[in-house]
Amino acid sequence: MTREEVLGLVRRVAAEEGWPYSEPVLVTRKRPWFRNSGGTWEVFTNRNFIGGNIRMVVDDGTGKILSKGFIPR
Repeated sequence: MTREEVLGLVRRVAAEEGWPYSEPVLVTRKRPWFRNSGGTWEVFTNRNFIGGNIRMVVDDGTGKILSKGFIPR
């Protein structure tokens, strides 16, 4: 997956869940140490503020959401 695909997925899920999607967004790609493919993307929205944050972990290979949550204000 690309960074843009991951952000699109996060925006779509946020809209489905009724969660506010706010910038700035921290996107981190984590790869396994033993191979170059696979891994996960971790996304944290509204990163400069406490509350109003979405945190989501997405599998890089399948695009499956491994975990998701919203931290209210």
